[in-house]
Amino acid sequence: MFRDETVKVEKKVRASWGREDGVASSSTSSPTDASVRQGPDKTKRSSSMASSATPSSLYVSTPSPSFASISPTSPNSPSVKGVKGGSVSPLTTTGSPTTTRLKFEGWDSSKLPPAILTDPAELGLTFYVNRYIIGYPDEVRKAEDLSSQTWFQSSSSQTTMAALGLAGMANLHDDRQLQHLSRIKYGEALALTNSALHNPLQNLEAAIKTTVMLALFQCVHATHESHDNVRVHLLGCLALIRSALPVATAPTLGIRGVLQLCYSLLIPCVTSGVSLPENFFDWLLESKTLDLLPGDEKPGAELVSIIARFARLSATLRTTTLSDGHEATEQMLQQMLAVDAEMEGWESSQQGTWKYEVVSSPDLPREAVFRGSYHRYSDVWSSRIWNHLRWARLLANQQILELAAECPRAASGAAGFKGPPGPIPFQEDRVRETVRRLAVDVLTSVPTHYRHPRLSWEELDMVQTHGGAGSGAFGIPHLTFQLRVAACAPGVPYDVWRWALDTLETIWSELGMLHAKSLAEVLRRHRDKLDGEIAAGTKVKVERDADTVGKLPLRV
Repeated sequence: MFRDETVKVEKKVRASWGREDGVASSSTSSPTDASVRQGPDKTKRSSSMASSATPSSLYVSTPSPSFASISPTSPNSPSVKGVKGGSVSPLTTTGSPTTTRLKFEGWDSSKLPPAILTDPAELGLTFYVNRYIIGYPDEVRKAEDLSSQTWFQSSSSQTTMAALGLAGMANLHDDRQLQHLSRIKYGEALALTNSALHNPLQNLEAAIKTTVMLALFQCVHATHESHDNVRVHLLGCLALIRSALPVATAPTLGIRGVLQLCYSLLIPCVTSGVSLPENFFDWLLESKTLDLLPGDEKPGAELVSIIARFARLSATLRTTTLSDGHEATEQMLQQMLAVDAEMEGWESSQQGTWKYEVVSSPDLPREAVFRGSYHRYSDVWSSRIWNHLRWARLLANQQILELAAECPRAASGAAGFKGPPGPIPFQEDRVRETVRRLAVDVLTSVPTHYRHPRLSWEELDMVQTHGGAGSGAFGIPHLTFQLRVAACAPGVPYDVWRWALDTLETIWSELGMLHAKSLAEVLRRHRDKLDGEIAAGTKVKVERDADTVGKLPLRV
């Protein structure tokens, strides 16, 4: 059913493309001009027929080369640079198509259909490879190098990547037909993945990556608020890894995969109050009981437990009405302070491979490297765990500040709550300084996770961390969320907000990910709110000053 529907949609798409551009440009464009011109506002559907065609001679365009032959040689090449929506046609090749002269006596060339440059699904695959894989840590630099990787050759992987690429192109060019085709490909990918999961060990890497890509599709196809479908795919992948890689037989591989998915599932728990899945930490209890956790994996497992406690407190705070001066309010504040203290303890205790350094390089593009500095980690895995610590602690401190502002008596300890091992004092200046530091750290870490189009290959080699990666742009939805948390944190400098917004817009324009676009809108609304509050405060101050002008001091 999916296959038949796909064929129908592709035929419809091709027919409409031919009518729009074939007729409109047949009298004005040469084959070479049509193949390289970029439409400013609308997706170009096809190259035009030659205006010089006669009944006795006809030029027919040959299909465009496959993705392997048009892969970029540099992140700054046109096929990788970020583009604004509608500025570049997704169906325009990187060079003019070759032509073959066919001679027919007495043939009416106007009856021939316009040429189609390439199959839409192949264009989607090309887009995904160029934008979501090439140049990321531990990934290939040339598309043809993917041909030797088993996971890449599976039909479920190919179809899922095509769906993702079509969705990204459709978003950038506001193309409804490509959007529809991407959904059809997504449905086909679901069917193929379901079939592959009957025997996942036959190609386990493909099964895991395809399942995660299906979750990534939801981030490309929908806004950041639509997390239910993402959660379903992540839970499916979690079950797959736990069944295929039991902790007892493959502790490192199994634990890292499960941990990453657990961190992913914790994000909607904190942001929207979604409850944690049942038996969420059974795997962790099992690994601790059997003493199977390798030493280098313990920090990641310890942190996820701390963030889970914060998620439960955050959900309680979201659904509970607290009154200042009551012991329950002060108890909640103390619990939040205790969780933050645990995060601080985790942060200060890391040694060896878990430590990182801040490297200053003022000559790097400031659009790609915040304030000319970046982090250097021992591997990508530890860098991801550090960023989970940062977003969680940022949100915890933000909620502490908000609760203290709403309940000043509780913040001062007036309610007299005495919890073990004793009350933790609320120190506002220290909390605000922690927020500013962590927000800067999130932005400084970006080059480790995102391949910015302004960086050359040499600059990428300088700033990127390698090892424990090899999943392309899978971590970008996490990064966009972390940028939002940092930019909207209370009291952060303006340049933090501005740089985070610019990065989200670059991610959107390069990947076509609606998740990034909608979060950029969240940042704009946040700034509008702050500007409104500043303007209102200034107005009140001016009015108060005006009331005192010309008044003499009262005499008793």
